[in-house]
Amino acid sequence: MFHHEKDPIVAIGGMSVYDPVTGQVKPGAPEAPPAEAPPAEVPETPRVWDMPTKGMEWCDCGGHCEVTIDRVEEEFFDVLDDCPDWVTHRQLCRVIQHMWRYISVCQFFFDHVERSATAVCGGVKPKYEFLTAVDIAGYFTKTWNGCPEEACEGGMSWTDLD
Repeated sequence: MFHHEKDPIVAIGGMSVYDPVTGQVKPGAPEAPPAEAPPAEVPETPRVWDMPTKGMEWCDCGGHCEVTIDRVEEEFFDVLDDCPDWVTHRQLCRVIQHMWRYISVCQFFFDHVERSATAVCGGVKPKYEFLTAVDIAGYFTKTWNGCPEEACEGGMSWTDLD
């Protein structure tokens, strides 16, 4: 159906809803469907290896070592023996613990692993593709500031978690 440029839309779903004589919407006319909300912006996945390190020093050599993808992959090989296609969330936590040389870890540690997984791949998964797990460990390492000692209830060993 055609309409004059100055007239509002005169049809919804093939029904005439505007009376050009009176200039009003016809009684009982269906309401126009609500405008679709614009899609929420999807946060861009961070380019982990281009990010500056914002957290505390992960290496205790005193040389301000920048974490690299190669270094993180080495930690995975040290803990997991070979290069798996998939890494479970639990294995990821163990690799990060090993990388930081922590004897035990606390809930703040696990929370930050979860935040890192969310930043890299949108949430915690039961398992990750190997390179995604490496990115999560890299993100963790570049952003970890430790736990607040006054709020920390102490570390947990893996036997506590089994």
